[in-house]
Amino acid sequence: MGFKFSTGEKILELDFKYDDQTLHLWVDANALSGKVLKDINEGLQKRMGADTGVSQPAAVIEGLATMLAKVIKKWNAEDAEPTLDFLMTLPVGLLSKLANFVMESAGPKQETAEA
Repeated sequence: MGFKFSTGEKILELDFKYDDQTLHLWVDANALSGKVLKDINEGLQKRMGADTGVSQPAAVIEGLATMLAKVIKKWNAEDAEPTLDFLMTLPVGLLSKLANFVMESAGPKQETAEA
């Protein structure tokens, strides 16, 4: 039997530490795909035209928030759900750290092979 790719939901439980607090996340690792990132990028490129008034830095932040809203299924934050609207209200530094954490944690782990 050959290798079979798993593209269905794959929930990971992660603990993100920030400002002496821990945010417990449930993330769908398989929702973070090249296609999802491409779709987000294409949508943002359409909005970034010269006549839209959307700057590149604003588009990058919106892209991070959109990606997080797609992959975070739930969390233990008491004041909000992980929606795009809420994620867009977070400080840029926090949003960036959270996005990096999720991408690193949900990505493939390094495998070793024996020769």
